[in-house]
Amino acid sequence: MVFELLSHNELASGEMDNDNTTYKECVLYTSAKTETPVVQEETPTPKPEPKQMTQVKTGPELYYLLILIALFSSLVILKRENLFGKRG
Repeated sequence: MVFELLSHNELASGEMDNDNTTYKECVLYTSAKTETPVVQEETPTPKPEPKQMTQVKTGPELYYLLILIALFSSLVILKRENLFGKRG
């Protein structure tokens, strides 16, 4: 198969040259009756799982402490006149 390529030259001023150059390219297509080689892919070796470093050791005592702080702060807010005396 033969096909033509048309090329343009670029001048130093950045304009395109009007002299068009034609090149002829040849391509040869062939069909071969060869068997495709079987490529064996290597299976990746699985990485060993790392040991667990530490676990979070929070238990219900943290929640009890938070509940007590919330209860105390709500009592302070609601009863601050009784606890700190009347203001104003």
